[in-house]
Amino acid sequence: MVAVRLLAFGLLLSAGLCLWRGEARAQLQELSLDFAEQARKESVLGRVRPEFKAIGIETEYLPSFEEFPKAEVRFGYEDNLFRTETDEKSDFFLAFLPSLSIKSNWESHQFEFESKAHFQRWQEFESEDFDDFSFRSKLRVDIDERSSAFVELRHGRAHEGRGAVDDEGGQEVTTFFDTSAEIGGDYGGGSIISTKASAKIQRLNYGDNDINHDDRDRDEFFVRNRWTYEDVPGSRFFLEPSINVQRFVDSFDDDLENRDSFAWQMLAGLTIDYSGVTFLAFNGGYIKRSFTDPTFDNVDGLTMNGKVTWNVTGLTTVTAGVHRNFEGTNLAGASQIDATGGDLQIDHELLYSLLLSAGATYEINEFVEQPRDDTDWDAFLGFRYFMNRQLSFRGDYRHSERQSSEAGSSFDNNAVTFRILGQI
Repeated sequence: MVAVRLLAFGLLLSAGLCLWRGEARAQLQELSLDFAEQARKESVLGRVRPEFKAIGIETEYLPSFEEFPKAEVRFGYEDNLFRTETDEKSDFFLAFLPSLSIKSNWESHQFEFESKAHFQRWQEFESEDFDDFSFRSKLRVDIDERSSAFVELRHGRAHEGRGAVDDEGGQEVTTFFDTSAEIGGDYGGGSIISTKASAKIQRLNYGDNDINHDDRDRDEFFVRNRWTYEDVPGSRFFLEPSINVQRFVDSFDDDLENRDSFAWQMLAGLTIDYSGVTFLAFNGGYIKRSFTDPTFDNVDGLTMNGKVTWNVTGLTTVTAGVHRNFEGTNLAGASQIDATGGDLQIDHELLYSLLLSAGATYEINEFVEQPRDDTDWDAFLGFRYFMNRQLSFRGDYRHSERQSSEAGSSFDNNAVTFRILGQI
């Protein structure tokens, strides 16, 4: 309760600071661990290429907005579509991904709207076809040159991929609706100490196929308050307390377990820019989650997320990361997953219009209160080719593998994907 009171006090103080100021502009950043701004500008993938950047369009119907329509066609092949240990099934797929982004060009305040869709069809196994979509709208109100407030709404339908821990192997792919609303504000805008706060409510609603997924439907509540100290540009230190509440629609799932929970977390982190060449972003903290069901023990421990970007030369970037987090699961008898892993990626600009990438991820998942352990790793090779401002191509080969102590849960899969992207 002490942590909750401190967090509530911080939110009230942040809101008071935002309302106390007057009116103008400040760009609100996401409440997550970001690289220094220069890292995104100087890395191979983050570098702006004006000749290939979308310029958008303006219409008489929306004279104060810029519109950015895009479309992507994908086709590819997977040799273990269902992620099974034996009796592997392969198939070809074709996908279409249209999107539209609309942004205001007002002198102050900002409104954004974004819609995306992903329609995918398999040649043989129609049970794996899906139609995903999402909508996002965000309004930022500038209170003065140092503070702003925002409200963001999201709604969409997604699917759960085969091989996901909670995938129960239904005859059709599992789909779910994800709806959320978030409000927040920030204060700082150039001062040494800044603060950002947000509150979010999210509803996850899973659709039934041949398996009943109603016991996975839930509401989640998130509250965060980040305090940042930045004395040297590009080098930041922050503290972020947060709480998360999970409430399931069904009091008990099919295994007669109540998964309602309450968690609080305290993070400390830093972002450091070393002369525009090496960038470090790291946070670490402590989290504790308690469950309503007495059969689940409290889960607590250290968490961390770190990322290093090294621009070896102007043509090559190396990115490496490590993480340790606790993740939710619907697996019978398990309350959480202790996920620890890392990743490495190398990007090289062979030509100004041709980028090559290679990378790998590695993760160990330990199931709390269950003897199951999974080791996942993924490796890929890919390229990006920009033909002109309107048209580009991408392709990649990816190998995924899982070694599990649970009988029948291990698998490996090889996938090849080619993409054609168009934009205005």
